[in-house]
Amino acid sequence: MLETLMLYSNNFIGQLPLELGALPRLKVLSVSKNLLTGSIPEELLREGSTIEELKLWGNLLQGSIPTL
Repeated sequence: MLETLMLYSNNFIGQLPLELGALPRLKVLSVSKNLLTGSIPEELLREGSTIEELKLWGNLLQGSIPTL
């Protein structure tokens, strides 16, 4: 199962996909240094989320970080 997803420095444009929150064993997600916009989806940090490390810096995201 996927536990680490490193997608930094790829010049991705757009919003964080909601589907990332559906990865059942994801512990580390790094999407830093892209051109992501919008807010951080609540689905990403839903109750029961296994994410331990979330790297979002270097994007154009707005709003607050959802709480667990």
